[in-house]
Amino acid sequence: MKLFCINMRGASERRAHCERHFAERGVSVAFIEGFPARQCSVRHVAKGFTMGMVGCYITHERLMEEIVRNGYGVTIILEDDVMLAEGFADFIAGIHIPHDWDVAFIGWGSIDGQKLKAIDTTWTVPLAGPGRVWGTHCYMVNGKKGAENILKVLHPMTDQVDLMMTQAMKCGKLKGLLLSRPLAVQAGFVSQVQ
Repeated sequence: MKLFCINMRGASERRAHCERHFAERGVSVAFIEGFPARQCSVRHVAKGFTMGMVGCYITHERLMEEIVRNGYGVTIILEDDVMLAEGFADFIAGIHIPHDWDVAFIGWGSIDGQKLKAIDTTWTVPLAGPGRVWGTHCYMVNGKKGAENILKVLHPMTDQVDLMMTQAMKCGKLKGLLLSRPLAVQAGFVSQVQ
């Protein structure tokens, strides 16, 4: 299983945080550079989208393309503002997903907010889940097939990448799952993809 963590060039404090935190959790990841949205010309950014939304979208899109190009199997994508639950490494070592799926959110946010709780490995589908969820700080892609299906729903960019994926899950265009309780939350850093 591949694990990637997105980190912006020059974000050394966030990278150091991740390296310490992942080591504490017994998780080994490869760091990849996020797309610096400031490289986009304003004419390429649709009205209503921030540069941060565009940078995040392009970064995750490029990761899906890399998964397809390299034929990777199950892949976990993390962002550098993530906090993992204790037992995360054990969870991924023994992971069992009982359904055909493209994307599985193992870290997510909701309107009510989330705190890390005891690990609950019950999977649910978005329509039966806790309502509106979002976040690309910790999710799994079911290899090349999952990444190809995600790429199909990402064009054209109509919203933030996480909301596009969860909306596609809810309308049946992506086979997606959520853990009943998130195993990862965002750590509160300010976005650096602007």
